[in-house]
Amino acid sequence: MSQSRRSFIKYLSAIPAGMAISSIGASALEAGTSNKSNKTVAESPDTVTLAVSFQGPLASIVEGDDVIIYAPKLENHVAAAQTSANETVIFGNADYQLSGLPSPTGPSRKIFPPVPCNAQEPYSEAQRLRNFTIRLKRPNVLEGVRPVDVMLSDKTTVPPDTPMRSFPTGIRFIYEGVPKDAALKLTGPGGFLFEPNFSLDEKVGTRYYELKFGFQSLTPVDPCHIDATSSFLKLVQLFPGSNIQSIQFHNDPQCSSQSASARLINADFRSRHESKHARLIPAFFGGFGNDCESPTMGTW
Repeated sequence: MSQSRRSFIKYLSAIPAGMAISSIGASALEAGTSNKSNKTVAESPDTVTLAVSFQGPLASIVEGDDVIIYAPKLENHVAAAQTSANETVIFGNADYQLSGLPSPTGPSRKIFPPVPCNAQEPYSEAQRLRNFTIRLKRPNVLEGVRPVDVMLSDKTTVPPDTPMRSFPTGIRFIYEGVPKDAALKLTGPGGFLFEPNFSLDEKVGTRYYELKFGFQSLTPVDPCHIDATSSFLKLVQLFPGSNIQSIQFHNDPQCSSQSASARLINADFRSRHESKHARLIPAFFGGFGNDCESPTMGTW
């Protein structure tokens, strides 16, 4: 069993039993049949549970009924959105909006939330340093996914006695009672338009649809987590109020010098794709990416 998995189990064991069971169920059951006392949307044969997932070094900033996803400027990273039926590249130096989602009817329930950051409006510095943003409605449930064990410190180097903690490297937004015919649209500058297609999910009769966003490194192997380290430090630059100065993934002496030499490259990713709707290689989400992702941040 991996160290990350053991820490995540410890995290769950610290939650009251009833809460742990109902919370995990919220992400696993297709029809959104989680904790009945928290249910705010009636189920019907014409509705589904929609999951919108984000994977990669990202920050989720809550603004009332909206959430803005911030991605930092990183070299050799690519971003894309996909469903089981279609996909598209996401370009840098742009702000996107995902429309067609239901407005929230109450507070978002939080399961394993991301590393908190003290973001303050109007986020002008974050906007200047961002690669791209995505605005969407606040979900019924926020769920952190894919835990990783790290040591975080407010000092420039991580002290040897810093405790290791488990944080999510991705987030999943769950929307309950979404009409099957809801017209989701991801729009952006220059006439960019991506309409997520759930026809394959509908064909097999599932009550759980998923739209995935990925922002990933093109480095297939990164055993010392150099990319993950520099990616997280770039993320902290977006929201310096988090008071995090350094991160360490493990105590392997063979990696200490390499991790310390990780460079922060302030460069934009420029896609080589000419078409705004270029098809991706199906292995994009599973065939690339380092073996240890950066923790996500947010104002939840």
